[in-house]
This record gives sequence, structure tokens and C-alpha cells, in this order.
Amino acid sequence: MGRFIYDTMANSVDIDDRTLAHLRIVVMNKLRRTEAFMFDVEVGDGSGRRSFWMHPSVPIALRVCRPALQGYTSGTIPSLYFLRSAPA
Repeated sequence: MGRFIYDTMANSVDIDDRTLAHLRIVVMNKLRRTEAFMFDVEVGDGSGRRSFWMHPSVPIALRVCRPALQGYTSGTIPSLYFLRSAPA
């Protein structure tokens, strides 16, 4: 289980490592293009959902407990990225 940290440790949620590795690629590409967006995640303790406004000016950290891309094949990451970046 990894951790997504938004601004401070007080604003953090635990996320599965595989999901966090995918999230890292999507966030990196969106913020590189200075595209702000909303990130919504279910809180692991069952208390509901949290939403985070993702913007290049807000510090974030992604802490993965095992190697970030473990379990991904070379073709998986590009296909996941294109699925997430395709217009709705």
C-alpha cells in the first residue's frame, strides 16, 4: 500500500501500489501540460471519498512501498495513459 500526500501529511490517503504507479504517470503528464484537474479517491477506512484539486502550484508526493512499476508490462503503461487522457 502506497500513500498519496497532498500538500501535507494531514492531507494524505493510502492507495494500492499498482494504482498509485498509474496515478503517478497520469498526474505527471497532466501537470507537465499545466492542466489542473480534480482527483477523487475512496478513503481506505470506509469513511467516504476525498477530492483533491490537482494544480502545478500545490505540492504533492506519491510514496510507493514497492517498486512503482512492478507488475506492469511495457505495453500496459501507455495503454492506461491513453485511456485516461482520452476525451470523455
